[in-house]
Amino acid sequence: MEIADFIPWWCLVGFTAGWLAQRRGRIGRTWFALGLLLGPIAIAILLLSPPPSSTGESHETDPV
Repeated sequence: MEIADFIPWWCLVGFTAGWLAQRRGRIGRTWFALGLLLGPIAIAILLLSPPPSSTGESHETDPV
């Protein structure tokens, strides 16, 4: 196989990562780039990562 055979599939992985990221409440453009760089590993990381918090609050506690 030549490298030209892998380019369409690698782009498809990037688009899939971006689309999944958007659906999971993450930044699609960032995950598209990660999909292009990391390939299927980016999709695995995205699917295994916890969903972002919807409240926007920090998980840190204030020292009292």
